Amino acid sequence: MALVLLSQSIRSLCRYCVILAALIGYGTAFAQPSVDQIRKDIGASDALTFRCTSSGTRQWNKDLGNWEYLRGVEVVRKSSIPGVNLLVVGDAVYQQQSASHYSYWKFRVLSNSYEGMPNPSEQDVLGVVSQHWDEFYGFLFSQTLHIVTAPHLETNPEWNWDTPKTLDCTLGSVLEMIWQGNHIAQVEQKFRVRLFRDDRNSPWTRFIVTSRDDQKVISQKEVSFDRIRELQKQSLEFTLNEQLAASAAAALPAVDVPDFQSVRELAIFVHHIMRNSDEKQFRAALLKLLSPRFFVEHSTTQLNAYGEQQLKEWSNAVYGGSILYRDEYCEQFAEHPLNSQKVQYIPACLKNLASMVSVDRFTVGYKEGVAQTALRITDMNVALRTDDDAKSFLQSFSSHKSLCPNDD
Repeated sequence: MALVLLSQSIRSLCRYCVILAALIGYGTAFAQPSVDQIRKDIGASDALTFRCTSSGTRQWNKDLGNWEYLRGVEVVRKSSIPGVNLLVVGDAVYQQQSASHYSYWKFRVLSNSYEGMPNPSEQDVLGVVSQHWDEFYGFLFSQTLHIVTAPHLETNPEWNWDTPKTLDCTLGSVLEMIWQGNHIAQVEQKFRVRLFRDDRNSPWTRFIVTSRDDQKVISQKEVSFDRIRELQKQSLEFTLNEQLAASAAAALPAVDVPDFQSVRELAIFVHHIMRNSDEKQFRAALLKLLSPRFFVEHSTTQLNAYGEQQLKEWSNAVYGGSILYRDEYCEQFAEHPLNSQKVQYIPACLKNLASMVSVDRFTVGYKEGVAQTALRITDMNVALRTDDDAKSFLQSFSSHKSLCPNDD
């Protein structure tokens, strides 16, 4: 009886082995296409060179709900450009038709690159990226304190021509930067850059950085967070923006801003600028008179986003409307009941309408250890009416003198 049971168990085990062997062999027990067949299937018979880069892989295509067989290939063809070849890398894909048969489906291109295109010089590459250092450095812009080794083409730039109008290459640099919050580190930094041009005979004009992830720390040291805060004033972002802001300010008209002793003196000065000067003179004056809240921290040159927004809104109100500031305000204006030591209202020609300037004292430097202070604008409101009734009222006067009898 025991021998009978043993015999039955052996037969059952053999059946399982046969089934398992069939399952393992399913999909592999088929005649794989030869290299010559693959070359013919993908239409590469006339290619300059052809080679298979893998031994073949069977995988499930979830979109089609079917098994497919892939063989990696590399093809070199002649391009339409004399002396330049096109390197095509991809997979020849075969779809399963039965347990032992796969038929050719398509060639799945993974990459194209051109061989024999003349690579640009390092000067040409740097000439493009130097137009926008902020875009080149990206998130590193605010972290980099010093450029130890200037950006340059790597010894192996890993040139890759996707098209005659797009080229990838690798640049390297050594940077001293804020690292991991409270460290200063020297870092070997790689930049993978893609250059663009309008056609293959045009100069390179644009770029993007596709990767800044390749970093190697050479050395680092821990410093206090207070020191980090001070060092942020030396970052590439801060210093470059300082230079740009200083250049932009230098291009504005010269405006002599006196040392005001009262909010009324300052308000009269700004009021006169708004009535009698243009937008550039207005900006030049305000850059000298705005308080620190309108500027980037540590700077008296760079307006922050809020400062730029406010200055734009004020400028548009004064100079950009259908009725201008000078149309609704006389040169000489009366006192206002809400005036104070820090707030001056400027009544308009229209009833119940007034602009406002608010000031406070701020330290602007030291002399022999004594803080030197000056009045600076903390807030402004430029009030105008542009409704039809306001226009009709202003147009009813025969002359400016009749509207503003106290003006000269």
